[in-house]
Amino acid sequence: MSFWFDKTKKRWRIRIRRDGLELAETLPRGAGRAQAEERDALLIRKHYNETRLGRASHTVAEALDKLIADHLPERSGDDVISNIEAITSTVNVERPLEQIGDVAREYRAAARKHSRSKADDADPPVVGELSAASLNRRVAVLRRAANLAFSEWHWIDRPIAIPLTKERPRDIRLTRPQIDKLARKCQLEETRRLVILISYTAIGPADLHGLGEPNIDGDIVQFTRIKTGVRQRIPLVGPARRAIRPLPFKYGLRWLARDFERARKAVGLPHVRLYDLRHSAATLLLDAGVDLAIISKILGHEDVRTTMRYLHLSDQTARKALRKIAK
Repeated sequence: MSFWFDKTKKRWRIRIRRDGLELAETLPRGAGRAQAEERDALLIRKHYNETRLGRASHTVAEALDKLIADHLPERSGDDVISNIEAITSTVNVERPLEQIGDVAREYRAAARKHSRSKADDADPPVVGELSAASLNRRVAVLRRAANLAFSEWHWIDRPIAIPLTKERPRDIRLTRPQIDKLARKCQLEETRRLVILISYTAIGPADLHGLGEPNIDGDIVQFTRIKTGVRQRIPLVGPARRAIRPLPFKYGLRWLARDFERARKAVGLPHVRLYDLRHSAATLLLDAGVDLAIISKILGHEDVRTTMRYLHLSDQTARKALRKIAK
């Protein structure tokens, strides 16, 4: 709605923005809602005649193209483009920008349907391919485009709300015996090494796969996290020290991920992802009594609150903590 009652000034106000132009007006004291609504309609027609008459409206596709051209983030630009391609290959984006909310809803429904159909064919059955978090990352691209179209580009005269799906945290924590069993079931030696390294260093799969010999200094791994650009040094201990070489990895990460998928089904853990091993490493550190600040440092998090989303407090750890005040 382009008109509202300003409680501070105690007057009705109108503001219409589109195509880089704006019409704003404050009605005199004593004017009522009916007058504001009538005046708003007149200004909208005036604005339309001045700015839009005879011209086509912007489309969702144009907004996504402008997002790529002008607002692509430096670090995660490839991910944004990938999310946009997933949307444009699923739903029609050659629609008026004002329908971007409908595009988001249609994409979410189509992606869920596709995930369920793939899951139904799996043996054993697994949860759909796309999680709520993955859906949100893609829909957030449409949300960003809609916000920019209103606030910066002035392509639309009102904000468009695009809600995200409520996410349920993945409570995945593997024990050391489960990790070792999972590693043994991998057919490729490189996949076994990757499982061990993630689980005993808490380094992400992509960061580990990108390592080369220059990244190893004695028993220290040095690397820059792809996701955040944070520079890290992680000591290699126990199984990780034995699994680190040879480098670089010979097989591609996707190939190793397929081998891991076969192994996780073989041990009865079809829901576990490679990245869950990083979560498990954080939880094992917590269960071992390691301080939260140290765990955060190992994970490369700048904010401890981010670390807390990784951790899953086990009953055993909670029991040990409570016993300290019950003595």
